[in-house]
Amino acid sequence: LTPLGALAGPGWVRLEPPAPDLKRALCALIDGDDVWVGYEGGGLILHDEWGQAKRRLTTAQGLPGMTVTALARRDTDLLVGTSDGLARRDEDGAMTVYTTDNGLPDNGITCLAVHDGTVFAGTMKGLAMLRGDSLDVLTEERGLPAAHVTALCSSPLGLLAGTTKGWAIIRGDSVEPHTTERDGLAFEWIS
Repeated sequence: LTPLGALAGPGWVRLEPPAPDLKRALCALIDGDDVWVGYEGGGLILHDEWGQAKRRLTTAQGLPGMTVTALARRDTDLLVGTSDGLARRDEDGAMTVYTTDNGLPDNGITCLAVHDGTVFAGTMKGLAMLRGDSLDVLTEERGLPAAHVTALCSSPLGLLAGTTKGWAIIRGDSVEPHTTERDGLAFEWIS
């Protein structure tokens, strides 16, 4: 195991996993001088600029699952994608959890992005859009090239969504798909 590293001051510091048996860091989010690191099966750790663990979030603190797959920020909210749902942690530490029980198309979050105040959560069964506390879902029926969303990126064009059958530009509720059939893309799977 090679611990994750972060640049601090003149050099790199080691970010040790929360337990020796945790071998995979799946995502990271720089948050001021600190960095959040999500682990496969290990929850979420906040490290300070010197690599010291400041806080650990697990299912005991309200995460829907222990495998953290994606991280994003919307204003003061920390968005945490897991293999078992999406969590929104406010600045006071309160967690709101979203799963298939309250509107997600699938509990496994593949990617996260924030665009124009909307949280976008990719899953293997569609793209969830969280506006305030309201969830809406985009699927192939609403214009996505495929329901399996593999990548998200906020851009001046709109939200860019990669899927297993092409990519799309999302502006508000409008979806502009780009596929091998329509646009001659060399590859379908966008990541």
